[in-house]
Amino acid sequence: MADSLSTSQTSGPASPSNLVPHISTPGDELHPPPPTVPYTGTDCVEEPTTLFQRPRTVDKLQGSTPGSAKASAQQILAVQGIEGEALNAWRKRLSKEMKDIMVQMPVSDLLRRYVRGKEPTAEIKAKLAEITLNKDNFTVQERHMYNDLCVFLQAVSDLCSEGGALEFKLVAKDTGANPDTSIGGNGSMKKPDISILPEQDEASAICQPAKKAKKDTANTEQAQTPFKAATSWHRASLVIECKSSKSKKLPFSFRPASTDKSTKASGSSEKSTKVSGTSDKECDGAAPSPQAEKNDFLLQKEGAIESRGQLSDYAMRLMRSQPRQFCFMVVVAGCYARILRWDRAGAIVSEAFEFVEDPSIMVTFLYNYMTMTQEERGFDTSVVAAPRHEIDEMIAWKVGMVEDGRLSDYHTERFKEAMETKWPIYKVTIPREDLISAAELGRKVNKAGAPKDSSQSGSDIPAEDLTLLIGRPLSMSNSPTGRSTIGYVAFDMRGKRLVFMRDSWPLDSPLRTTERTVYKDLWQKRVTNIARPISGGIVKNGDKIHRTITQKYRNTVHGNDTRARIHFRLITDEVYEPLDNCKCSYELILVLSDAIKGKSHHKAWTKARILHCDISRANIMVKRTGPKVGQVVGILIDWDLCKYKDQLNKGSSNPTHSGTWQFSSAMLLQYPMKLRQVSDDLESFVHVLHWTILMWYKHSLSGSSIELLMSRLETYDQFETFVDYDTGGFDKFNYMRWGELPFADLSSEPLKALTENLAEICKEHYNASSTKEQIAKLEEIKKQKRKKFESQSPVAPVEIDIFVRGDDPAEHSGSQEGAESSGGEGDESSGEEGDKSSGGEDARALLDTSAKPKLRGHSWILKAFRSVIENMEKNRYTQITIDKVDKPQFTPATESATQHSTRSQKRPSQSSGESTCSSKKAKTTHGTRTMSSSMGTIFEED
Repeated sequence: MADSLSTSQTSGPASPSNLVPHISTPGDELHPPPPTVPYTGTDCVEEPTTLFQRPRTVDKLQGSTPGSAKASAQQILAVQGIEGEALNAWRKRLSKEMKDIMVQMPVSDLLRRYVRGKEPTAEIKAKLAEITLNKDNFTVQERHMYNDLCVFLQAVSDLCSEGGALEFKLVAKDTGANPDTSIGGNGSMKKPDISILPEQDEASAICQPAKKAKKDTANTEQAQTPFKAATSWHRASLVIECKSSKSKKLPFSFRPASTDKSTKASGSSEKSTKVSGTSDKECDGAAPSPQAEKNDFLLQKEGAIESRGQLSDYAMRLMRSQPRQFCFMVVVAGCYARILRWDRAGAIVSEAFEFVEDPSIMVTFLYNYMTMTQEERGFDTSVVAAPRHEIDEMIAWKVGMVEDGRLSDYHTERFKEAMETKWPIYKVTIPREDLISAAELGRKVNKAGAPKDSSQSGSDIPAEDLTLLIGRPLSMSNSPTGRSTIGYVAFDMRGKRLVFMRDSWPLDSPLRTTERTVYKDLWQKRVTNIARPISGGIVKNGDKIHRTITQKYRNTVHGNDTRARIHFRLITDEVYEPLDNCKCSYELILVLSDAIKGKSHHKAWTKARILHCDISRANIMVKRTGPKVGQVVGILIDWDLCKYKDQLNKGSSNPTHSGTWQFSSAMLLQYPMKLRQVSDDLESFVHVLHWTILMWYKHSLSGSSIELLMSRLETYDQFETFVDYDTGGFDKFNYMRWGELPFADLSSEPLKALTENLAEICKEHYNASSTKEQIAKLEEIKKQKRKKFESQSPVAPVEIDIFVRGDDPAEHSGSQEGAESSGGEGDESSGEEGDKSSGGEDARALLDTSAKPKLRGHSWILKAFRSVIENMEKNRYTQITIDKVDKPQFTPATESATQHSTRSQKRPSQSSGESTCSSKKAKTTHGTRTMSSSMGTIFEED
């Protein structure tokens, strides 16, 4: 499939005459896009070579690196916040995430390929050439640059408008002192120095100055500038970050590449040996060695690393606050600048260029950018501002539903958070071709209920496209790169109902199955307790697929993944409640049991041969079927990271393991090179149960917030860097191996019985002979990797299938007693008889009859849940009580507003004045490296 973003650009840039003499002629001769390599069915293919790559052999099946504790995938569940002193540490980790996915490109190439505007008239060219900057304002403190830059930017914008080349005019605003007050949370404190926004009435209202001038003269004068405004992440089209040339926090080297081919490296040795970014001498036009510029591109000083994390944070906020494919950014350091183009695969960074004494390159960039279309600037044109009359229609629907009592308190609150805030309301168009019919899911079409305008007889798909309205996201990724999952409560304009929309950027791999196909397979195999998809497809602008391009320019020597990411949109027909909304232990146990047993996870594996691979607190949802306690159904959602059985046996198609860090099995965290099995998913259910108990039920740590937070941190968040990847789960591993729990003295007798039973099952699993042999082999692999790492440059670790004597989890579904307890339905050994590839005969010899690996199948864990449920229902008047505490006993430091409001819903026993939302901030610990995960995100994204 051709790269629509690159192939759509067929003409040279519209650069003002003589402003940038070195920009080449139309075409892309210097760096043509790499050819598409068809999948041949072989494990390895030769990657195409560009001037930014070296050839290598890439293992398409095994992937390249084990999972890491990805900082951006941890915000919402982290105990330790990122405010104050922790902010610098957070930005350093975010910068680490960007390692090897920031690539440098000559500024002329970047402009010629990706910043193309309309050709200015001769008169406009002459006026553009007259725009100048005052060098004195760029050799002093950073804040003195803002006003001069805004004047400069506005001059270019005015000429763009004068030439009649704009869809709408862009204006420059100094936002360096005024955060975005509309988004809440820690994001409200993030403020780029300069923002370029559309000149529209609504944007102008949002961007009024939000900070009062201080008493001193300098600050008073600065605050009164006409360019002063508040940050607006939803409206900013382009942001500019400024640094003083003497700053210790320059994100990159700012030595310009030599433009004089006759200049020798030795001729500029004095400059090339300097490690810092820029100096006043460099503003006078010195031309250091190009090789020195290449070597010093990504400075490794502490301040530089932190500053790159800041840029990543800004890119993330732009791309998750707006319907974006990609975005641009400018970084200024004294008299020099770099242009960045971000997408979900990384960032292309231009070489540094001087722009004060010779502003031609900057003027060219700004003129071209301001005359490009919204699509060329990186916007998703399938999402547009919703018209007022449609918003009014949606609000009227909500009012009527509430008055009639047909909208639950939970859904009313979700609607309010999504649609009745300062966030803009967008209209999303889903093409008819992406809609999923009932027939595709293996269900009979109800002809009576089929749309009257259906174009096909017996079809339940309408003739027109699906139209949704969305507002503030329900959940958001904390990274500008990777899957970048964003979830929305959406309003279906035609069906007059609330649905759930999820945008993500999965890898474009021939081995990857789309979630649309996964859901179809699950439904056709009669797997229940899962969401019903109504649409799923790759997002396009016209006929151009949304696909990343940064990966084409990565250096692949050290195993960097060079596959593109594509934009995928899934719509499901209901908005479910989170697991935290379970009213008592009985509902919690019912919901988890539903998610595990034959209706969902178990049946998905035994019937469809699909393993979920991301069991987490965020992916186990609650569907209420009535007002009474216990009228709940557990729903397992988000199958985006699932694996089919044959994929598990062959190895991973991803460059990393996936799954939410806190809930991943101890084995996967200790040994990231391990292949995933059913046992890992089942153990994740246990960790979800433990986490929920720690938060919502009385136990031995309930009286001490410090002890509880430390236990929670040490059990779920800690990690350490081993060689070139992260390992964790140290306390988890010991709990599993010794049959212990992260708490004691549970007040809930049913939960106490369940957790003790599960702990014994996990202990027997970890102490089985085959599990011990597995651990021994994994330890040996770790030792070998350490030796290799210490003796040579880091190489991509190889994922080794160590289960040659019985990798198939179905071979070890428990004892005969366990198999009988499952009632024969969906028996995990069914269909596996005589499967030579599983090596079952050899594997059985490894099993210790006194300690079977009881998590290899569902039967033992299902039996534990079933036993507790039966006992609770038999003794319902004493066992089923509202035993959940009124408010969470710990609160993740950066919990989203959505989750806070979810928890604030009152239990039936609460008075109107009570609230389940803690009013105190969680205490944090210092000196401990922590990580966690947000809804729908993973510790190393696929």
